Amino acid sequence: LARHAIVGAGSVILPGVTMGEGSALGAMSLATRPIEPWSIHCGSPARRMADRARDLLDKEALLVTLAAPARGAAAM
Repeated sequence: LARHAIVGAGSVILPGVTMGEGSALGAMSLATRPIEPWSIHCGSPARRMADRARDLLDKEALLVTLAAPARGAAAM
């Protein structure tokens, strides 16, 4: 499983199957082949349904920036 991958409840991922960054597998799905990055798959066997938005990466970058301590604050 790559970063930001989502696996729905009751899903089965067969051995050797990889999930790319930001991919999503719907509940009760069966992954028999690799899941492409930033895509949504569901069903048994899982099939590609749609692309997933990448705005999550922008939000993550903002959160990291806000969470970083201000320079010089640690020296107090």
